[in-house]
Amino acid sequence: MYDRASDGASAVARWYTDYGRWGTCHNAHGYSTWAVCDKDFADLAAVAATLNLQRVRSQPGSAGQPNLR
Repeated sequence: MYDRASDGASAVARWYTDYGRWGTCHNAHGYSTWAVCDKDFADLAAVAATLNLQRVRSQPGSAGQPNLR
């Protein structure tokens, strides 16, 4: 997965199979980098993926609770 946005957010893809598995693939290496997500899918499985943008930041005084934007 390639992160092409210099926005400080990780690139994330959620994937789903036609036989009930699901998961995520993250690239937290930063802008202009590649990450490999090595999943072992069943032969001839149909796989769908959706791309998402998430920023997780802690606010001052929030006791480390993430602020999802």
